[in-house]
Amino acid sequence: MNLDELKKQIEESNFSPEARLVIFDVLEKSNVGGEIKISPENRERLLGVVDLELEKNKLEIEIREGVASALEEFADSIESTVKEANQTTTNKEQKTS
Repeated sequence: MNLDELKKQIEESNFSPEARLVIFDVLEKSNVGGEIKISPENRERLLGVVDLELEKNKLEIEIREGVASALEEFADSIESTVKEANQTTTNKEQKTS
């Protein structure tokens, strides 16, 4: 795979724009005569970026799950309130009949 193909795949990935900039910088600095030769320092940069992206994605998932749970509880609360209101209305109608 050449550098352009690799960049295209990274561009289409789920990496944040900031992470892509770091990755592209490392790839450019590691491109020696058409071959990618990543130095130990740049390897650490790449691993650090990937670790941060994984942690970010994990946190986003946790936040979304928390929001979904809160919305489900809210919907359940509304449903319960509506049922109680309907029951109260039904009881009042029965008393007045």
